Amino acid sequence: LALKPQKPLTSKGFMKYLLGGSQVMMKKKPELLPFDKNPQDYDIIIIGTPVWAWSFAPPLATFFSKVNLKDKKIALFSCNKGDNGKTFERMRKELAGNEILGEMEFFQPLDKEPENNYYKAKEWVKSIVQKCIV
Repeated sequence: LALKPQKPLTSKGFMKYLLGGSQVMMKKKPELLPFDKNPQDYDIIIIGTPVWAWSFAPPLATFFSKVNLKDKKIALFSCNKGDNGKTFERMRKELAGNEILGEMEFFQPLDKEPENNYYKAKEWVKSIVQKCIV
């Protein structure tokens, strides 16, 4: 399920970082395009986000406020070019009432050692699956 804002950020470069970061700081929840899948239909969910201003991206704020996820098994990952900040802490707070199976941070996954990051992601997903087979 891809979370797509109705009005995506069209800025480039530094302005995109500035506008995106201000959305996080101001706790904006952009309107999203309709989902093509119902998250309620799944018991195990993996949620990933880029890190914006040391937190998750604003479309996830909208998702968390609109979708009542309870009693799910959830794994979290993030991708960043700097610092993960409080991304996972804030996601766990939004996902209270669920079992968090694991967290994985990827630092510049496509730029720095993409093959190693691919292996790291593959092994992490295997560990998540193992936790669900109990």
